[in-house]
Amino acid sequence: MEKEILRKKIRNSGKLAVTVLIVYMLLPLYTFVKNFGAGFTEGYQSAESVSFSLSGLIAGLLMIIVIGAGIAAVVISCSLLWQMTRDESPFTEANGRKILTAGIMFIASEPLYFISMYLTHGSVPEIYGLSLAAGLTLCCISGVFRYGALLQQESDETL
Repeated sequence: MEKEILRKKIRNSGKLAVTVLIVYMLLPLYTFVKNFGAGFTEGYQSAESVSFSLSGLIAGLLMIIVIGAGIAAVVISCSLLWQMTRDESPFTEANGRKILTAGIMFIASEPLYFISMYLTHGSVPEIYGLSLAAGLTLCCISGVFRYGALLQQESDETL
């Protein structure tokens, strides 16, 4: 009985978290598209005054990679949470791998963001290291989920 109540709570919280993550991605995406359109229009209208900068190009490419990694991490998180609402137990090897992948993406995006901000603004961001800390935390949580999957498998084999 208690196990069923816990599974129901996991399902409900997973569905809520997926909804929040989707809204979390849609709002910045709307702002990004709106600002991109405004910047493109402004740049197109003043095309003769545009100067080419290799560091600006590299910084732009790095930011695209960082944004892509962030979107991929959120998609993986949504997939993980959705899968957790469907599985018998959240402690599966697949869920552990998904958490590890999201953690690695967070870790990889931190130095790219740092470099792109330095190339763009000539200084380092005031707040940095949050993605790195989140990524390391997710890697640790991945180990917990993998260990939980192992315990779940042993428990199922015992019964």
